Amino acid sequence: MMLHHGLLQDQPPPSIEVLISWLRERGVQLSDGVAITPMHDGTGWRLVATRDLAPVESIVKIPKTALLSTRTSSLPPLPSTTESVATTSHTILGLALALLHELRLGPDSMFWGYTQSLPRATVPVPPLWPLHAGPSAAAASAWLQGTEAERDLRRRQLEGIGLDSMRQFYAATAAHLPPTSLHPEPSSFEAFAHAYSLVSTRAFLIDLYHLVALCPFADILNHSAANHTSLAVDDFVCHRCGSLPVCEHGGSNPERLAHLGERERARLSDPDTVDMYVEMPAAAGEEVMNTYGDNLTESRLLVEWGFVPSEDDAADALAAEAATWEVEELLSPEVPGVTEVEVVAAAEAATRNLSQSDDALLCAPSRGVYHLNQAGQVSLRLFAALYARHAPLRFLPGDVSCLEEAWEQVQDGAEHVPLPTHVAAVAEYLCGLVRARLRGMHRPEMEVGEMFDLRDTLEGLEYMALTVAINERALLRSVVGRWEALLAAGIQA
Repeated sequence: MMLHHGLLQDQPPPSIEVLISWLRERGVQLSDGVAITPMHDGTGWRLVATRDLAPVESIVKIPKTALLSTRTSSLPPLPSTTESVATTSHTILGLALALLHELRLGPDSMFWGYTQSLPRATVPVPPLWPLHAGPSAAAASAWLQGTEAERDLRRRQLEGIGLDSMRQFYAATAAHLPPTSLHPEPSSFEAFAHAYSLVSTRAFLIDLYHLVALCPFADILNHSAANHTSLAVDDFVCHRCGSLPVCEHGGSNPERLAHLGERERARLSDPDTVDMYVEMPAAAGEEVMNTYGDNLTESRLLVEWGFVPSEDDAADALAAEAATWEVEELLSPEVPGVTEVEVVAAAEAATRNLSQSDDALLCAPSRGVYHLNQAGQVSLRLFAALYARHAPLRFLPGDVSCLEEAWEQVQDGAEHVPLPTHVAAVAEYLCGLVRARLRGMHRPEMEVGEMFDLRDTLEGLEYMALTVAINERALLRSVVGRWEALLAAGIQA
């Protein structure tokens, strides 16, 4: 994504050697079993095993003093008058501002060995697509219409990390950036957007002191659901000074350490580092992969990290939420007297009656989300919210059993199965809910096959957006098809 951010324009291209030298100067302990190498397509770097790696082996130990955060950056702390500008997003946008400052310093930055290694092109995260000139960005944004990605973008705007919030934050804080030898004048918003794209795609949640930070070396590893390693960090530090052992702010027996055993307390005097260990074996020559989280959806990977996963990774995330609804869309105002607490309790009570088949219609409740998963199963919490429109929730467990038994018979070829009238009504309402999502998508009349043909002619932003739209549309249509098959065979009881 080419934004004219004006940063590091006359500097040499990113250098692995400069980065490695800087890491060693900062006390980062690197394994001799891994090496940083260019990606095959030349778009960045990756980490590759130079020999077989065994579980528990250390890949890297990064002192927290080598992290780039608002605590370690040379950018002075923001005035207290700006702290409320971005509310809960202050840490993310504040880190982007600190990174922008270090980028403006160029070789004068104490983080230069690291910042010179960062991508020079802005990462194509969808919140920044409106900044990208040309028809492809507008066309890509259109394909996100009605998808879970569009909902994710709306949520981010509400959380204070949408494009409008970024503009407001930078307008309020840009004057806080000191002039540098490379940039004596203020930088454009595009420069801040570039720094944000790097923070969005590379920062990690660290601890109570740093909050979020950029982790040199750790951010080179690419994502896979079948990962070899993940980040390990002691996060229960003092929020005022960052100390892991007892400090002057915590008293002699601080509550933050009360959960630790004797062995863990004994190692508190060791250097506080961010660690990565081998969790799954990696063979020599194999790329070493990290995970950005469990069961991540295509939509979240696109919105937050600017890419869509490979087909293999997508297949590994079948439990992820492919389409979600807010509880307000399901309960209010048409279901008076039924609360979310009651829906959640009923869904939990009915969980034991779920079918264990991979082809079951329903799946267990998940983290408070009302959703369909990537396998086309309806979350029991979503089903319970719809069920409350048609029958008392106390009957839900028995009807879940009835529903799953009826579906198993349909799959076995039965042309007629008993289906209580109110359960059929829930199924009809569910189909209507999903059809409404389909109607709200861009060009809803297009068949999935046509969309695949179109995608094959595209690249970049449009390719990624169309991939998300295709997969979500295909899933939603398959969900409607399954429930319609049940309804077609159902004999009202």
